[in-house]
Amino acid sequence: MKQHQLSMKSLLTFSFLCLILASCTGGDGKNKSSSNAADTDTLALLNGTWTLTKELHSKGKNVIWEGRPTVPQLTFDKNSYFILADLVTDKKMQQEGIPAIQDRYKGQYTWKDQVLKLDHFEGDSLIVESFEIKKINGEQLVINDDQRSRTWFFKR
Repeated sequence: MKQHQLSMKSLLTFSFLCLILASCTGGDGKNKSSSNAADTDTLALLNGTWTLTKELHSKGKNVIWEGRPTVPQLTFDKNSYFILADLVTDKKMQQEGIPAIQDRYKGQYTWKDQVLKLDHFEGDSLIVESFEIKKINGEQLVINDDQRSRTWFFKR
């Protein structure tokens, strides 16, 4: 009888621990790893260097960046840091000693629910900019900037 009580006590303890573990992991029956995998895949798409090809402004001003002497590039790193820089493509400017990359600013980024937030300092002031990602795949990134009424088109 004593051995049966000990075995029953062990079984109840094990069941109780399983119940606690299930409640701590969410226990709602949904597979949460698929959501996290999608977020990871999306961030993996964002990471890397994107070159601005054109800007479309809602008030009619459009800028084509391809073929210009300097081209803006936006680089996202895996550690949530970004750099916005100008790539000098003009050979004459490079021969005159201008460095090939001119940093505009750098800071940290977050991306959640299609909203890309870029935080960076200008002098002593923290600047927070929010953009809506309209499209992203392995080759194209389209960002809408509602504050300035423009859309940026990037390519890898």
